[in-house]
Order: sequence, then C-alpha cells, then structure tokens
Amino acid sequence: MADALKKSQPTAKKARLATTARRPAAERERLNFRLDARIKQRAEDAAAILGQDLSTFAESALDEKAQAVIEREERLVLSEQDFARFVDSLNNPAPPTQKLIEARRAVRQMRQEQPEGNW
Repeated sequence: MADALKKSQPTAKKARLATTARRPAAERERLNFRLDARIKQRAEDAAAILGQDLSTFAESALDEKAQAVIEREERLVLSEQDFARFVDSLNNPAPPTQKLIEARRAVRQMRQEQPEGNW
C-alpha cells in the first residue's frame, strides 16, 4: 500500500512547497520527537492520500488537535437544568453575605488610600 501511495509524492512536494512558501522563515519553528512506527506509517499513508508530505500533514493534524483541546477547555457545557439554575441566579441573586460586604468595604478603602492602584 505504501508503494502505491508514494506515487502521489510529487503532488505532496508541491503542497509542502506551497504551504511553506506562504509563511516567512521567521515564523517557522522546529518540533522534534519520536513516535511509534505504526503511527508514523499511518500518518504517512494519510498524508499521501491527501497529497501532502508528512511534515505538512503532521503540522495540520497537530494544529487541529490543539484547537479542539483549547475549544473544549474554553467552553462550558451545562445541562438544561443547570442552565436554568444559572439564569435564575442571575435574575434573582442571593443577598450579599457578611464576608462579601466586608470585602467590598475593604476594596473601597484601599481605592481611597491608593487611587493610583491597578483597579
């Protein structure tokens, strides 16, 4: 299978050159690591199917995975019940506790004493 896929490498080379040419050398970084031979072979096969070289494919796959992880961690998913509770707490906030009242008073005092502070 790998031999059949290697036939598309001239296209992969063109894709790599086109991708690399779009980015200035100053924006390029190196990432070196070892990986399981089976993973490398699968990646080479997938890259060939897409007409890419291994570096271009790996860069794209790494970027996609990183973006997915970041998006997953930045998003908060609530059940309908939890969302309803959240909205209710915004619309009907609990009265401030004594500790909150004291903290608000302390911040106001600090602002008066240090008006140039980072507030």
